[in-house]
Parts: sequence; C-alpha cells; structure tokens
Amino acid sequence: MPRRSWLGFILILALNYLAFRLLFPNTESAKVPYTIFKQQAAQGNVSRIASRGDRIAGRFTRSITYPAKPDSTTNEKPRSISQFTTTIPVFADPGDHLRLRHTHYQRNKQHRETCQRSCDSYIEKNAFR
Repeated sequence: MPRRSWLGFILILALNYLAFRLLFPNTESAKVPYTIFKQQAAQGNVSRIASRGDRIAGRFTRSITYPAKPDSTTNEKPRSISQFTTTIPVFADPGDHLRLRHTHYQRNKQHRETCQRSCDSYIEKNAFR
C-alpha cells in the first residue's frame, strides 16, 4: 500500500509541474544591445523600464525578433522577445534613459487621466439611478 501512495504522490507532482509550465510560461528577459533599446524606444515600442545603476530592464509593447538573423559567433538563433535587459554604455548621454522614463510617465499619465474621465463620466451617469 505505501508503494501506491508514493506513485500517486509522484504523479501529482508531475501534473503540478506540467500545469505550472503551461499556465506560467518562462518570461526570461533577453539581453539586448543599448542601440536596439534606443531604437525601440524612439519608435514607441517600450512600454515600461526600470533602471538601477547602469542596468535597464523593461518590456516591449510589441515583441521583437532578436537577433535579426542567426549569430555565428554566439550561436544565438532569432527569437521573439518581449522583456529585455541592457547596459548603458559609459559613453552614452546620461540623460537618455531619464528622458525615456519621463516620456513613458507622460504617456501613462495621459492614459490614467483618460481612464479617470471615463470612470467619472460613468459614475455620474449611473450612480444615482
């Protein structure tokens, strides 16, 4: 009888592992060059960033394919990425990522204000029916 319990326990663990792999896929960040990050930010394809020291981590609005073609030196194949990390080079303008954060903040602020107006309008129309 104990042998059956162990088999059931192992089966439940295996099912649990598979369920989590399906429900929560790996969202590992890809390391991209700073120039790719700046290009995507200039195109408005960066939805959020967080920086600490010379490191920037963030998320693209639309996934990109990186690298564009297979890299023979690193054997890296093209893949679709939505989360990234990058390092600010020493020679970069120190205000670049701060301007990007400000731009992102302004976009989010406008979005929040639009949502707030919509919510206020809905409440005014429907609150005291």
